[in-house]
Amino acid sequence: MAAYYPTFYDRFKCRAADCRHSCCRGWEIDIDEETAKKYLGFPPSLGERLAQAIVSDGDTYSFRLTEDGRCPFLNGAGLCDIITEYGEDALCDICREHPRFYEFIGENELRGLGLSCEAATALLLGEKELRFTDGTNEYDLASLIRNVTGKRLPRRAAFSPPAHPETMRAVLDLFSQTEPIDERWSEELAALRRNISSTVRAARNYRRICDRAAYNRVFQYILYRQLERINDAPLRRLARYAAVCTCFVFLLDACGAGTAGAARRFSEQIEYSTENVDIILDGIPNP
Repeated sequence: MAAYYPTFYDRFKCRAADCRHSCCRGWEIDIDEETAKKYLGFPPSLGERLAQAIVSDGDTYSFRLTEDGRCPFLNGAGLCDIITEYGEDALCDICREHPRFYEFIGENELRGLGLSCEAATALLLGEKELRFTDGTNEYDLASLIRNVTGKRLPRRAAFSPPAHPETMRAVLDLFSQTEPIDERWSEELAALRRNISSTVRAARNYRRICDRAAYNRVFQYILYRQLERINDAPLRRLARYAAVCTCFVFLLDACGAGTAGAARRFSEQIEYSTENVDIILDGIPNP
């Protein structure tokens, strides 16, 4: 099996207490069965807390979040009590692996870092060019796609900032159909649609000054994450999906979220929900 990953992949380092958008808040945290059973056998110093914090529904386990949606082991310093007490090897699978993702196409594995993580987003935006490696050779996205799928990336597969109000409205309408991750998402989206004239004006002004190279990296990376769907959706459609999603990131950015903040917000809302990805893919009109 060949494994491909972005060249910045091995430079990832969790920001831990310095992270402004901790993955230990606002997410349901599942625990793999093996680790859950290990936790339930821990000594009393932490074991009692673990036993009280684990919710079990048959064969599934998760942490009981606090009233404000935090992991019960996220301490006041922004660090994990499980790591502090027992080290990183004691983490459950999802906590140890996040924000890494692994997708498969035949005998090929595609690895990456989810853009919901601000450290991962900073790595992508800090690159001059998005490159991938198999540990020996480097590839641009088009070359990687040829190697992995035998298909050619459409020549015009690139991001162009939206200029027409109809395009912006259609993108916002499509994203409003997705299942919201939180109330703030719904409020932000409603405000963009309600004040569409301001959204259009901000986007048109931002088109003149935005970093188009950075946006093409965002476009390519969004496409890269969905390549596993190549057997179910034509490459051209996946490229259109990436363009629509990058357009949404652009609109959030133009209205004040910042490029990193907009990419992170998009990712946590869409890329971690198969249903939401399907809504966007199914909602894209045919060429």
